[in-house]
This record gives sequence, C-alpha cells and structure tokens, in this order.
Amino acid sequence: MNFEQARFNMVEQQIRPWEVLDPQVLALLFEVKRELFVPAAHAALAFADMEVPIGCGEAMMQPKVEARILQELAVRPGESVYEVGTGSGYLTALLARRARQVTSAEIHEELHAGAGVTLYAAGVIAVYMRREGVSYQEMFRRIKNTLISQRKVIRASERDSGDQMKLSRDKVTDISHKLVPVLRKMRETRFKK
Repeated sequence: MNFEQARFNMVEQQIRPWEVLDPQVLALLFEVKRELFVPAAHAALAFADMEVPIGCGEAMMQPKVEARILQELAVRPGESVYEVGTGSGYLTALLARRARQVTSAEIHEELHAGAGVTLYAAGVIAVYMRREGVSYQEMFRRIKNTLISQRKVIRASERDSGDQMKLSRDKVTDISHKLVPVLRKMRETRFKK
C-alpha cells in the first residue's frame, strides 16, 4: 500500500469536503502518520472513511472527524490541552504538534499502554498521560467542576486571563457547541450505511 497516496486521497476526498480547510491542520495530517496509530490487524483501514476498532470496545474516530475537531479547537502554540480518552493516541499526537503540552487521560489500561508506546515511537514528547480508574463521564464532570472553580478564582482575583486558559468553562462550552453538529453528522452517516 502506498501510504502517501492513501493519505493524499484521505485529505482530498474525506477531509476537505467536511470543510476542514485550515492549512495548518491539513499539513499536520501529512506530518503525523496515522498508520502508526492503527492496530496492525487493521492497517489497511488506516485511511478509510470509517471508525477503526482499537480494542476494549473502543474505536478511532473517522479521519474527517479528527481533523474537524482539530480545526475547531484552534489550539495555538503555548496552550495546554486536556484530552479525555487517549484511545490510539493519534488525536493526542495531532494536538501535541500544536499545543505546548497535552495531558491525556484513558480509562483502559491496554489503550493507555499502547498509546504511550506509539506516541514515544512517533517522537511525540509533549504529552503527559494519565490512567484513570473512573468512567469518561466522571472525568468530564471532574474537569468541568475544576474549570468552573478556576474561573471563579480568576474572576475573584480580577486577573485578566485572556485566552491563556484554553479549557476555560466558556471555551469548553463553545467547543462543544461547534462539535455537536459534527458528531450528529457522523452519527447520521453511520446509520445510513
């Protein structure tokens, strides 16, 4: 399989039609090798327009969804990102190429270990990985509560946070509102197949 041709086709036939047009995001899709993050048993599906099984009942998102998430987040150098659900580590690697630091939490030990090895092999060093013993919903609840209290502390001290708190409550809400249509479209596509 010619990975570079498959990657080019993925970008032109899947990513761009989903209105992912940010040149930096498109460049990252060529830079971070998706095939390294796909289980060997499914290597031929690395660039397919589908979710790829990665074990533990989980799957990598479709490439177009990962690209759209990356574009909508608009992570800038110097920002820190907290990712819930490391999975294969591919989106983690994409985020790490843009952010100063990524903290990624995973509940499945097998995925946590596998992603750590793959990220290291791919030369991604700006990632701190956590193994959480709680559900994803519980992680989101904890993060939301932490961000709300951080926001209150900043307001109480009258410091100007600017956009330095990438994961402020407002930003999380803004991002979730942008991603809901993307995820709905993905679900509708899945049901049509």
